[in-house]
Amino acid sequence: MRAKITKKLVDEMKPQAKPVFVFDTDVAGFILKVTPTGHRTYQFRYRMGGRNTRLRTYTIAKHGQMTPEQARRAAQALLGDVRRGIDPAETKK
Repeated sequence: MRAKITKKLVDEMKPQAKPVFVFDTDVAGFILKVTPTGHRTYQFRYRMGGRNTRLRTYTIAKHGQMTPEQARRAAQALLGDVRRGIDPAETKK
């Protein structure tokens, strides 16, 4: 599903039998994941080196630790790092 990730959308998302992913329309790679147990997590997906490299997922925060707007700003910063050649997962380690 593609939509702008807002607090209203996050609160309205119902858990399904399998994890549900909402891809943000404003920031490339910014994702909301809703698990079958109802946990909501903000994630950032990216590739270092183009389409022929593996897809990586970086967990930004759980819903409640950050608002969707704060998580979006964090995803924008991570996107900037990826474009500069800095791997967020390696930096986190």
